[in-house]
Amino acid sequence: MVTKKQTKIDAYRKNFYSTIARLKTRKAGFTVDDVVAKVGNPPQGRVALGGLMNGAALSNELSVKGYVPSRTTSRKDALVAVWSK
Repeated sequence: MVTKKQTKIDAYRKNFYSTIARLKTRKAGFTVDDVVAKVGNPPQGRVALGGLMNGAALSNELSVKGYVPSRTTSRKDALVAVWSK
């Protein structure tokens, strides 16, 4: 039996990956902040973002091109990866 929470997580994951499919065409690349700005935080919390990005990187053949400071106030001064095809 699929729970409501699992359905919510699956819908978020699908939206997350489709957003990455659109963002990966940017020449300058994109960060997880860009994705979260479009789809919001995962239902299971920000801790899930690393796993989601890792899965997206493998399935979309993305690689880290560098690091930039996060633009979110809650992560001030934290470095985030810039992903690109």
